[in-house]
Amino acid sequence: MSKQTNSEWPDPTDWAADLAGMLRTRGAAYKASDSVHHRQKVLAGMLTQLVKHLNTLPSILDGDLAQPLMHLVDALDQASEGHKPALFANQTKNPGRKSSAYWKTAKMQAVVAYHTLAEAGHSDPAKFVADEMNRAKLARRKGERQTRTSVMRFVHEYELSVHEYELSKGDKLPEVWISVAREKLSQFSANPAWPVSVSDATSYVRRAFASPRLQREFS
Repeated sequence: MSKQTNSEWPDPTDWAADLAGMLRTRGAAYKASDSVHHRQKVLAGMLTQLVKHLNTLPSILDGDLAQPLMHLVDALDQASEGHKPALFANQTKNPGRKSSAYWKTAKMQAVVAYHTLAEAGHSDPAKFVADEMNRAKLARRKGERQTRTSVMRFVHEYELSVHEYELSKGDKLPEVWISVAREKLSQFSANPAWPVSVSDATSYVRRAFASPRLQREFS
């Protein structure tokens, strides 16, 4: 991790200091709490910040390598609110139902795909994304097909959260899937070749939704 070899990587000293400070603060809150539910909430926040730090490293963000930690964040959030997340269960009563962490992955991909197509000048990016999600069998919660409306709902949720984050000057942290989408789009826009052609954009979107890892999560 060296600024001398790759200008896109964060300064290692600052990166490590920020991470240590976060772990120290969250760790103190965890140790000071006697409530199991509060500890679960603190741990979820700690993991969220850890994922955010990891995603500042291009090699981590590009491969979505920290993505599985989002599932644990989601499970801890559910547990802290008194629910019984499937991830912590010995046996899942309804194994066909996916946790919200899986859908956050799909929403992240949909938002990145939509903006990639829109920036490229695609005539109907929302419909194209909906069609690719349906082709990849990424149906909505109740098994309904994705539509322009459902895709735009993801986009509006993303844009509203980013707007609130920017208004708060970084104090109001967005959900992890939104942070990941924002980081990806920031990296794309920093590329001198951005925006790409419509042909390249559609090829990228098709590859994204056909990725083996995404298919495994929804199979």
